Amino acid sequence: ADPRAVLELYGLAAAAGSANAAVEAARLLEGAKGAKADPVAAARWWYRAATLGNAQAKTRWLELVLGGRVAELGGEEGARWLAALAEGGNVRAALVLAAAYETGAGTAPSPAQAERWYRHAALDLGDVEARFRLGRMLLAQPAAWRVLEDEVWTRKDADKEKKTLGPVWLARKPDVDDEKRVHLRPGIWEGERWLTLAARQGHAEAQYLLGSLLVEGFELPMDLLSGLAWLDAAAAQGHALAAKAAGDLALKGTGLFAKDPVRAWVMYDLAAAKGLAAGAEARDALARTRGGRALSRARQLAQDVREVSGL
Repeated sequence: ADPRAVLELYGLAAAAGSANAAVEAARLLEGAKGAKADPVAAARWWYRAATLGNAQAKTRWLELVLGGRVAELGGEEGARWLAALAEGGNVRAALVLAAAYETGAGTAPSPAQAERWYRHAALDLGDVEARFRLGRMLLAQPAAWRVLEDEVWTRKDADKEKKTLGPVWLARKPDVDDEKRVHLRPGIWEGERWLTLAARQGHAEAQYLLGSLLVEGFELPMDLLSGLAWLDAAAAQGHALAAKAAGDLALKGTGLFAKDPVRAWVMYDLAAAKGLAAGAEARDALARTRGGRALSRARQLAQDVREVSGL
């Protein structure tokens, strides 16, 4: 029988409330009976069967989601299933749930829910990936307004004046005198703290992002020495973009005592070795301006770095 025709029949029955038909549709979309596999569509039918009460379907849907083959939550039921796992200590469930709320994958985007589950995984479960994502998310929060003199900082005053305890962030510019209102980034300091914690735990992407932000000096206060150190740390783990950025800084002498073309060549070479075309282009362009002795030294240094870093 034509798999497409069979799938259509299963789909009609499943839409009418048949859990068994939804299961068969899911199996067909996973490649059964010679049908073309479609994991995303299969997951949707597994989810449909699960919401109709099929326990096997729920287990299979969770396997697909937690295994990274499907990014969508499916719906409110899926969010509840993942939340139960996350509250039970499943780090992967917390990350999947947070990412879905952050990006709107299968559910309405909810920064508050995304932050909640990243924070749970980062703080309660001690997960380094969650610490990186939480830091990145907090740093990306847009600026908001505060009226400092209207805020209360003791529980007694909050109860007496019936106000929120602590900072109050306003999306719109408050209608008060200029000297009473301030425009600030609400997550900048806590975001840096989480990002730094992840970087210290060896998270290469956190090291790269933190280093880039410190070097640029826009999102965070400029700190060239620390920024370059974090870029070097990420490059030593094989992060191609970090190596390219560190090479650019060395070529200009930014954060160093002077321009260092040998160091720049080494970093570009590391980036090229990880498949970054821009790294190879920068390395080759720099090589055309260097003498044979300098290139020999650079190649030896690059080899030493690879051996020490295990790249």
